[in-house]
Amino acid sequence: MLETKTFRGLPFSLSPALTEKIWNFQSESTQIQQLFLSPSGRIKEPDGSNAWLWKIENHQLLILANDGDLAWQSTGMEYRADGRLVIFLETPKHDLCAILEEQASSSKPLLTEKTTNAVLPTQNMESTELEDSEFIFPSNLEIVPTKVKKVLIIGSSIGALCHEQLTQQYLDIRFDFIPYDFVAPLPVSLPIPLEDYDFVYLQPSLRSILGDDIIWGTRFNVPNFAQNILTNAQKTLKNFIQHVLDYAALFNTPLLVSNFLTPQIPPRPFSRDPGVNMSVSTIIQTLNVLLDTELDKHPQIKLLDMEAVASIVGKRYIQDDTIYFNTHNGIIFQDWDDFGPFEQGSPLPYLQTIYPNKHNIIGTLLFRQMIWGLRTLCQTDCVKTVIFSLDNTVWRGKLSKNDSGTQTLPMPRQDGWPMGIWEAIQYLRGRGIKVCLYADGNEADIQAQWDKIIEPKFLALEDFDYVAVNSAPINSIIPDICSKFSVQPAEIVLVDASAIRRAAITESFPDIRTIGKNPYLTRRILLWAAETQADFKQAVPHKTEKLEIPPAPSAAMQAPAANFTSQSLKMLQFMECKVSAHQIISSDDRLLETLPSLIKNSLTSKAEDVNITQETITSFTSLDSKKMLLIFSVKDRFADYGPSAAMFIDDHTINRFILSARVHGMVTETFMLSEAAQLIRNQFGEGDITISLPMTSNISLFRNMYAQAGFLPKDHKDGTEVFYLPAGLLPPASPHVF
Repeated sequence: MLETKTFRGLPFSLSPALTEKIWNFQSESTQIQQLFLSPSGRIKEPDGSNAWLWKIENHQLLILANDGDLAWQSTGMEYRADGRLVIFLETPKHDLCAILEEQASSSKPLLTEKTTNAVLPTQNMESTELEDSEFIFPSNLEIVPTKVKKVLIIGSSIGALCHEQLTQQYLDIRFDFIPYDFVAPLPVSLPIPLEDYDFVYLQPSLRSILGDDIIWGTRFNVPNFAQNILTNAQKTLKNFIQHVLDYAALFNTPLLVSNFLTPQIPPRPFSRDPGVNMSVSTIIQTLNVLLDTELDKHPQIKLLDMEAVASIVGKRYIQDDTIYFNTHNGIIFQDWDDFGPFEQGSPLPYLQTIYPNKHNIIGTLLFRQMIWGLRTLCQTDCVKTVIFSLDNTVWRGKLSKNDSGTQTLPMPRQDGWPMGIWEAIQYLRGRGIKVCLYADGNEADIQAQWDKIIEPKFLALEDFDYVAVNSAPINSIIPDICSKFSVQPAEIVLVDASAIRRAAITESFPDIRTIGKNPYLTRRILLWAAETQADFKQAVPHKTEKLEIPPAPSAAMQAPAANFTSQSLKMLQFMECKVSAHQIISSDDRLLETLPSLIKNSLTSKAEDVNITQETITSFTSLDSKKMLLIFSVKDRFADYGPSAAMFIDDHTINRFILSARVHGMVTETFMLSEAAQLIRNQFGEGDITISLPMTSNISLFRNMYAQAGFLPKDHKDGTEVFYLPAGLLPPASPHVF
């Protein structure tokens, strides 16, 4: 078969170059005819007549009659000893054979048409590269811009990076960030009431869902290990989903939830066991499906596909699994210089010279995805009807006949972008969008040629909700469409290659959106734009209910129980969390060696914590003073996290509480505060226990943590906020901690 792409006419690279040769055609029933395969798709004879058409489709040369019916198709090819090409042909019924033989190079051309310098229309088209954010989330159908003023980001490392970048890029928008690195009830103690935010972006921690057992790759060689990991992860993920649903039930603020990134290359240990066929990638893909399935049922929640975004932009430019472990699920950037110069023979090269990345644009990219998700949820500028013109839109070319009924132009063809348009039409129908067809020409001719041109039969005339063929100017059918489908002009999109018709529609109906100038953009816009994603069966969320803040704990012996659902408590108990408290009474205690690492990975440390001196440590470990230093170790059934928190206590004041991000959200901090409160009162007597928090961007995290432990706000001064645990009151019990 001919080694070409599916094409009719002259492509950029055609091998062999059929249009640069003179051919002799001979069948079993005809004499030799000299032919020329014109780039226009016509087969020209010496007298200049255009009796036949030609095209290449699926690596096969096809010769068609003037009405578009297939006359000959190639069955093979070979080269003569002198290098001339011969193409073997047969009829569709396989009852007649013919050959198409290249003339010798010494033969004079019978036709004067030039082909070697033929210019394709696409070569003259302007080339404009789209930004990644615009490519993935096209704005072509937007009418009313989405303006946001306040955004809450809850999440792990990617959420933190987004917050860092967005606060610098969008100075007129308030971005608040609360770290969330485990599966726990979502925070309700916030910098401002939740209903004041335009939306909440929630980026869950994959490591918290999967645990650390999968780090030991050899365990995947054990039958059922991967399945057990998946089963446990699904239980944990369902627990997280329940927290999201509980959050959505309290408030009407839109929730945008991100899914997880799968590894760039699926890591698989070596195994000869045929039953071991599940990798980390398979597990994460399954979790993404579960997340999508469960959250898709709720009109107030939109799942944002970060996995798709990373795949389109290029995971190699975003994902950090070339350096970190697979479930870190983070964005690649250079952080080794946090510890100062690297001691080796030569300095480490800048990471961009090894792994070029788009770390600096991730905030912009994901914020555009957030806006896309918000517009989808709120059905902003939603499209309810799309009108397609036929010629040069649904198919390539135009049906055009003269008075004798002969086609005056090459028959329209379907190869290339029209097939993508056909599928797009079917998906628009699936979304509840009405699709209409408008066409010039004779209705009988269109119906007669439809099945010949629309091949494969992805689309039928009956698939359109409204068909208008040569009935009236397109301007006159718009009112009929609006009436028939109860839509407004602003809810209609016209797809038309004709600049004249697009201009006429814009003049008569300025609210109608028009596209179609460049057919390579049409499918992406129609399928990817937020304005065509609306599910008309779902209710649009409205912010009508007020935020219900849980009542503050009263001065009883113990604060009310932590905000657990029965399912979340069951899940936490399944984790078998164990916390050990160690009071450090010597500056030589080996646990103190873990403080620098603990401070670096802490969510709750203050800026001055990085400069804790030996003198400070000595003062807090002296038994003669009213000071105390506690270090807490944490482990669960999946991992031993080691020293995970430190608490510097001065009499009845918690001077510093340093908590590792690895255990935040396991609700172990409430247990730690309870242990500390009992030790304080046993050693220093009864009284209120206080803590001062700096008014930083992370104060929401601290406030929520202490509120759940029963602390009450006391005072505001000098850039700090003071909380206290009333005398006689202990933090609530933590039934999941052993």
